[in-house]
Amino acid sequence: RKPTRFLGRRALKLAWPNLDISANLPALADDDNDEEKLAIREQQLLWIQEFQSLLFQSPQALPAKVREDDDSALLWSPDKGAAELAKRRQRRQDAAKERGPSTPS
Repeated sequence: RKPTRFLGRRALKLAWPNLDISANLPALADDDNDEEKLAIREQQLLWIQEFQSLLFQSPQALPAKVREDDDSALLWSPDKGAAELAKRRQRRQDAAKERGPSTPS
């Protein structure tokens, strides 16, 4: 389950320094050279780092015309990211209209 479902942003920010999240990841043996396990571990650590950056990023609403995604809005906005998803959807629809039909009629 997502931590944002049962803890708010403020609580997570206060608790984050005390959490040892990487300790909860499956341990790799010292002689474990399995590329797949190493890749999975790397992806897990990257996810944790990205979540941390989104957690501590200053909340600021970006105007609808800005062509930059605000991933933190997906987690922390009061509408649970609905406005951000709508902005992205509209941007994709506008880009599709500019390209025109993809198959000949």
